[in-house]
Amino acid sequence: MIKNLEFISKNFKADKIKVEGKFFDIKSADTGRVVAVDGGSAVIIDGGTWALSKLRSASIEYNKSKKAERKDDYYFTIIKDKNYQSFINPEVKLSNDWSSIRELIEAPSVVMKALEFKAAYLLVNQKPDLLLMDSLLFAENKDQDYWLKELEVKSKGDGVNVVGLSKTCRLGLGGQSIIGSLLRAKPNGRWYYPVDDNSFIVKLHDKASYCYMINLFNHSINDLGKILSLLAYYANDAELLGYPYPLLKADKLARINEYERRRELTKLRVLLRKNNLEGIEKDERSTDMHSRLDSLFWRR
Repeated sequence: MIKNLEFISKNFKADKIKVEGKFFDIKSADTGRVVAVDGGSAVIIDGGTWALSKLRSASIEYNKSKKAERKDDYYFTIIKDKNYQSFINPEVKLSNDWSSIRELIEAPSVVMKALEFKAAYLLVNQKPDLLLMDSLLFAENKDQDYWLKELEVKSKGDGVNVVGLSKTCRLGLGGQSIIGSLLRAKPNGRWYYPVDDNSFIVKLHDKASYCYMINLFNHSINDLGKILSLLAYYANDAELLGYPYPLLKADKLARINEYERRRELTKLRVLLRKNNLEGIEKDERSTDMHSRLDSLFWRR
């Protein structure tokens, strides 16, 4: 451990990193109608060459009242003849573009992001002041790209501002995290820092200890001040100060926890037995030894 700390100390030059560019203050916090969108996914059973997952897209509206919605899908992926094949119930057409995944169990989260963009596209009809997404407005495969472009065109036509916000950021500044560098340079205040033409690091509350990356479609740049005022207004909840709480609530709606995953697995096992397919469960033994060993470890 000491050697690791020595290596970190040698390479961590935070005191020598100068933040170039300019911080801009967020001067107001104004209310408005915000709809937040998030998604969740969980692998119910992993058969080695196939997996059955549960996907969920959720949205919540904040204004004078709250309105929540969520939709569940069951997603099956299989590697057959060295190619991925998949099916969603309820059925959604997919391109079967798997260029962005390295292994089968990564597929559900990639598909989930496409479904989030689709959910946001449908929510544009409600014409909120701000449509807020729990991921940046970038696409990793053809399905995501299709729905992201549809979302951009529709939101521009209907005059709806869409913002993507990421809870994590790998962007660097002189070899150091841009998030850490900006927080060290300006730990107080409520501000935004331009990264490029439509991406910004934002600190939404004076007492917040976190800041986040957001990005917008090009047609929303002229409304940046209005957007930041809305985000600041909704970032004053004590549960997670500085984070827009519509997104926090959307995350809770969308999340599929371990209890729910196990309940779905139990239901699946019952269905398999009723349909004389319980032999399929033996495929699970190709992937579950780690979890078996973990359970034995905690019994000691």
